[in-house]
Amino acid sequence: MLPYTDAHWQAFFRISGREDMLADPRFTSLASRLAHIEHLYEELGKIVATRTSEEWLGILDEAGVPA
Repeated sequence: MLPYTDAHWQAFFRISGREDMLADPRFTSLASRLAHIEHLYEELGKIVATRTSEEWLGILDEAGVPA
């Protein structure tokens, strides 16, 4: 998966059930995500592990998040 834009990340946080990350200043912009990339990827790993690749591909496609 490749959420890149702010809109992609916002959609991803919503569909993954991590709305708490929408308001977290570490993840609200490209610059802030890059500054906190290690934590973002750590959380991303936990989120992605909750579903199969097939499930994520369908969910991400529906949400318009590149995968």
